[in-house]
Amino acid sequence: MSIFLKWGVPAFVTVVGGTAAAIATSGAAMPPDLTARASAAIADANWAEVSFDARDATLTGTATTQRMIDDAVARVAAVHGVRSVTAKVVLAEYASPFPFVASIAGGTIRLAGGLPDEDARAPILAAAGAGTTDAMRPMSGGPGRATWVAAVDYALGYARELDEGEVALADLTLTVSGRAKSPESYAALQRLAAAPAPAGVVLAFHEFTPPLHSPYEWRAEYDGKRLILSGAAPSGEVANALEALAPSGKPVSTSMVVASGAPSGFEARATHLVQNLLKLERGSATISGTTSTLSGSPADPATAEAIRVAMTPGGTTVMLGPPQVQQYWFSAERGATGIILDGFVPDEALRDRLEAMDGVDAAGLELGRGAPERFESGVDFIVEALGHMSEGRGSLAGTAISLSGRATTAAEFTRLETTLDLGAPQGLILAGTYIRPPLATPFTFAAEKTAGGAFAVSGHVPSEAVRKAVLAALPGAAADSTTIADGNPADFRDAAIKAVGVLALLDTGKVAYDGASWSLTGTVDSPTKAFAAESAFATAGLRAAGWSYAVALPAASTPAALPVIDPYAWRAQKLAGGGVTFSGFVPTPQLKSYLAVHAGQGVTDGSALGAGAPDGFIGDAIAALDALLALDEGSVSLSAGSWSLDGKIRTSADRHAVESQLRRAADTSRWHVAIQAADAAPVVAPFVWSATKAADGAVTLAGYVPTESLRAALAAAGGTGVVDRTLVGSGEPRGFDADAGAGLAALLKLETGELRYDGTRWSISGQPKSPAEADAVTAAVAAMSDGGASWTAALAAPLEAAPVAQETVATDPATNAASDQAVTVEPATPAADDAQPVPAEPAQPAADAETAVAAIEPAAETPTPPAVRDYVFDARKVLGGPVTFAGAVPAEPMRRYLAVITGTEPAEGLSISDSLPEGFIPSAEAGSRALKLLADGEFGLDGDTWVFSGRAETEAQKQAALAELAAAPQADRWQTSVTLLPPLLVCKDKVGAFAARNAILFQSGSARIAAESLPAIDELAADLALCPEATVEVEGHTDADGDDAANLALSVSRAEAVVDALVERGVAADRLYAIGYGESLPVASNETKAGKQANRRIAFTLSDE
Repeated sequence: MSIFLKWGVPAFVTVVGGTAAAIATSGAAMPPDLTARASAAIADANWAEVSFDARDATLTGTATTQRMIDDAVARVAAVHGVRSVTAKVVLAEYASPFPFVASIAGGTIRLAGGLPDEDARAPILAAAGAGTTDAMRPMSGGPGRATWVAAVDYALGYARELDEGEVALADLTLTVSGRAKSPESYAALQRLAAAPAPAGVVLAFHEFTPPLHSPYEWRAEYDGKRLILSGAAPSGEVANALEALAPSGKPVSTSMVVASGAPSGFEARATHLVQNLLKLERGSATISGTTSTLSGSPADPATAEAIRVAMTPGGTTVMLGPPQVQQYWFSAERGATGIILDGFVPDEALRDRLEAMDGVDAAGLELGRGAPERFESGVDFIVEALGHMSEGRGSLAGTAISLSGRATTAAEFTRLETTLDLGAPQGLILAGTYIRPPLATPFTFAAEKTAGGAFAVSGHVPSEAVRKAVLAALPGAAADSTTIADGNPADFRDAAIKAVGVLALLDTGKVAYDGASWSLTGTVDSPTKAFAAESAFATAGLRAAGWSYAVALPAASTPAALPVIDPYAWRAQKLAGGGVTFSGFVPTPQLKSYLAVHAGQGVTDGSALGAGAPDGFIGDAIAALDALLALDEGSVSLSAGSWSLDGKIRTSADRHAVESQLRRAADTSRWHVAIQAADAAPVVAPFVWSATKAADGAVTLAGYVPTESLRAALAAAGGTGVVDRTLVGSGEPRGFDADAGAGLAALLKLETGELRYDGTRWSISGQPKSPAEADAVTAAVAAMSDGGASWTAALAAPLEAAPVAQETVATDPATNAASDQAVTVEPATPAADDAQPVPAEPAQPAADAETAVAAIEPAAETPTPPAVRDYVFDARKVLGGPVTFAGAVPAEPMRRYLAVITGTEPAEGLSISDSLPEGFIPSAEAGSRALKLLADGEFGLDGDTWVFSGRAETEAQKQAALAELAAAPQADRWQTSVTLLPPLLVCKDKVGAFAARNAILFQSGSARIAAESLPAIDELAADLALCPEATVEVEGHTDADGDDAANLALSVSRAEAVVDALVERGVAADRLYAIGYGESLPVASNETKAGKQANRRIAFTLSDE
């Protein structure tokens, strides 16, 4: 050891062999096995290594004596083929075991011990990292160099993760002890120790201390559902023990890290804290150095006391809140003695503040947790509001405030309304408020109209909102002197608004409520105004409510006779700038005034009064002006008994809208209408078109079409050899494109025939070959854009006989609807290339049923014919159709009101008559409401008797209709019959509407029902459940694409798929029959996309068999 610090100076010893063999081999190339043979010669000298440059050897390593070096040199020199040997051996102290020590203090590494050679120093220092202190020196006696270097690198992996400690090697035996730098380093040390050591290295001992935490922090939280642990723990065992304290079923979330520096008694203190924390509904516990705290919410006072007793001796600071309240509420009631509070508040500070208020009794308040956010603001809001009331109550439940009561004065009422209009404090809501003004005794109200047309309102109103509503109902500004007060009748708002609406129709008048009853009085200067006012009074329900009504007419005067004009002429012209000029004659001053006002500003009225106007002139003139005002410019006139309308408009769609409105308002069959749309071809009048099919199948087209594209499409649809003589011009009716296409498709089904539009109506005539072709044409007409209303079909008897009927068809419409005869329900043919399904063909009217004749068995007896009725007013509804009206009503508003009730357009067939009996309006209203609820039916006025009959789908609908009829006046003048539809007919109606939608879709080319159609199958199953005894044929149809046989098979498969789906939904299998027709029964052309879509369908036939 005396030469431990001595470094051996490498000696260069050259051994020159003097033998003849050595001389003979000098200068030759190195034999290929020279290194192997030389290494074998010094195999027992494990400290030495030999390398060659050609045949010149270099010996390296660390030896402890010169003799060891000389012996190794001699051995290498003796190897055959070695020319020279150079020794670069370090002479160093011998050590066994070979030492290596890495000491860590303050995060800095100091290295000491032996090095096998100087070449090993730099890599070791680099692996140890910057700032490492080097005290290593060369030594001999170590293990193999490569193995030792790997062992040192492994040892330094531990050293780098410590901030204090020691890592030592004795030969290849490793010991490690120390404290980790951080939680990450601690985890890295654990992983390193768990992994295999390098070959030859033995990890004899290791002990790692967790990283130091200062101050030592730990926290536990509990919300009643989950325990959350965080911060530091002295060991994993302690952390696991704390986690195990959670009750069974309560999850634990932990982010604790193992760290040293825990205060004395940490485990016992943390355990005690968690045990008591779990007794709370929610809370937290902490340890910070030597200080510990526990806070939270106990379920009751007993739990709170038990926790304080348990924790106080250990020096833990305990902070517990009031108990949790599940349904947190607060209430305040205002009475004669002041405001009494009840419920909960979150703390004593709020309770003390409320108790200190004048006139407030807070003795009933309890402390409790669970108050919503902004709770204190809500309490203040309620107490403040009650301070303005003579009586009342307020409550706060959660975040919802409710207030009710009576204000002390009108001014306080206004203040309260303003406060409530601003809303509740932020974060809270006003769930319900009912603040009443001071009570008025008596409560009175009046609204007056003077001869000058001025309005004045006085008396009391129940609220500002009602005041505004009443004033808004008046046609002009009104002098308002009303005050807000309580004591109004229950229906005050609606009654007052309706009444001032009638008041506006009078020349002078007054609406009054005297505290007990309502009255309406006034004057008008014409019977027309009187009738309008009285009709409005009755329609508003004021007469039925018991109001007093007294409106007087002025004394009758004989008007001066008007000159008779013949021929009668009238004209209105609209200029491009919007001005309207009138000329000619009108029969009444009221019409003259109406037309001038209706035309708007910029009117020049040069018309005069004159008698001799043709029948219907007033209605036609109003309709004509409405149409003219819709144009950009134009004129309308009556001359020599004929009406004409011409002008310009922006688009064809606008033109169609004007023409449709005109047709609804007037009989335009003899009108000349020529409206030029800017986006259309030049207008022609009359606009006519026709298609003729000859016996040889040739089709000739003539007349006008609106576009070149339609002209080409119709020519193509006419087939080979079509003769097209059409020209392009506008003036076509709405739906012309679709109707012309569908009509031409229907014409092609006939042997010969003609399709024509004559300017006002459509017609189709010709020779069908079979009853099926005739039915197809009839169905096509019914499916036109207007439902066939403007169509006439005149078909000759089919050339082929109809099949023999199998059952008697009853003559009574109701019985016919329930007939056992099978009815096929199938979508109608599309009218144009439109991908949307077209509604199903409507049911045949009852009159058609009366002509049916049984082919096999005559009826058992002839039914008694129904009574012949002479209805002055009539309303009808057919299955699946809207309510239609005919006859007379007392005023135009009634015509429109009936349309509102039934959800239809105003009836064109209703005229105005002043000879209808008293009570007509409420009776017609009740009947219309009842009829709308039924599946079909009719009611009307025959003399002074109302007759009502109909059928309902369900008992509930029947009772609802009867309830509506019970509201009609003069019930003794009603003849009523309401029955239920037979189940089969209900099914047919619903399944027919279902089939019209073509709602069952399949995946392309397969019988798999598309997913989006499954709800439709559910709907169909529900419809069929209404007639559980009915037999259902499910028919599959395809388009003409592909092979006939494949299409037939596909149609059968699709019908069976629908049957299977219905059976899955509870429809009895023995009711269902699947039939496939392939492409054999198309309902539309297979030449268009829309036609193909219509032909790909599932149809249904229902019967009682």
